[in-house]
Amino acid sequence: MRMTDVDMGQLALACELLETKPLAMRLCDALGLPIETALSLLPQKAKDKINSITQDCLRKAQNVALQTLGDKPRRKASDIFHKGCVTAGGFVGGLGGLAGLAVEAPISTVVMLRSIADIARSQGALLDDPEVRLECLKVFALSGGTRLDGAVPGYYAIRTLLSQNLPEIAALLAVRGISDEAGTLLGRFTATIAERFSLRLSEKFAAQSVPLLGAVGGATVNYIFIGHFQDVARGHFIVRRLEALYGEEPVRRAYQRIRQGSCSTEETN
Repeated sequence: MRMTDVDMGQLALACELLETKPLAMRLCDALGLPIETALSLLPQKAKDKINSITQDCLRKAQNVALQTLGDKPRRKASDIFHKGCVTAGGFVGGLGGLAGLAVEAPISTVVMLRSIADIARSQGALLDDPEVRLECLKVFALSGGTRLDGAVPGYYAIRTLLSQNLPEIAALLAVRGISDEAGTLLGRFTATIAERFSLRLSEKFAAQSVPLLGAVGGATVNYIFIGHFQDVARGHFIVRRLEALYGEEPVRRAYQRIRQGSCSTEETN
């Protein structure tokens, strides 16, 4: 079945949302901060603490966020509400440095995952499907740095890497719940997500630690974070919705054509 012009437009929007600059560069552009330098200066103790906080964030997010949303497909996503909650949390967390991050980041992650799930639902995804829930969690690892520049892989390459064993995990969760086998596979999947998401939290802490920013910096960083994850979620679930209609391979080919054309245009400019 040939993709309609409307759906091709939606796919082009998804490509634009997913093929973004790395998040650290977005923070630099928005705040004028030397984020990469700040990250390199973080002591190992702080980095280890952030890794621990990341695992805690994802565990709490999985257990809480999706339970607070009703399964009503096509309902409009409440982006502004979630942005307001996360921004307010960043303001409070920005007052307390690493200690504040340990308290605020898990709460903000729950709200961000809730927003991601809200967007998934608005694209017709059913939140009682274990695979959809895992796809929501995957958004935390899909974000940022997917330009076609010869070094950084695109959306589909990262998605394929993250999707290993995902159908198997979802099937086990649907039949057995958190059994030993499902728990082991889910733990590996979460660890892969956490590895990428911990970089985002490191960027967040580095930005909040810059002198003179404090609470305002925390609020601004959180506002940028959730906007970014909302963009990625919207792009990801548009692609999944179109794949359900037209098949994964035709949508992938169309996406790659759009992506190649966008990158060629940028190079000529």
